[in-house]
Amino acid sequence: MNIAGNILLLSYFRRQLKQSCVLCLSHTLILGISAKIRLNYFSLIDAPDHPAPATTIHHLCAAPAPPPPPPPTTTSLPPPSTIRVSTHQMLVLEEQEKKKEKGEEEEVEEEEEEEEEE
Repeated sequence: MNIAGNILLLSYFRRQLKQSCVLCLSHTLILGISAKIRLNYFSLIDAPDHPAPATTIHHLCAAPAPPPPPPPTTTSLPPPSTIRVSTHQMLVLEEQEKKKEKGEEEEVEEEEEEEEEE
């Protein structure tokens, strides 16, 4: 093998060694973090073996249940082409319709009276 071949081989092995060192370091870092998480997680779950005092249990049992959440309210907007009418406008329109009906009834009565006169 010539010198160039040896240099290429050495640089290849050096690169491989660096990559394996980085992989080893990242694995130990990950393992260390997961071990710490596991310790913290299980330390929160561990409960004492002795029972809670009866008064505490009594107060816990006597607590009222919270009220159920209110039902969701959904509102929908009318399409933009919809004509909006207020309550006051509705009342005015109803009065006008009543007047028209009375006027038509009066006209019909007048016509009937005229027919009777003839």
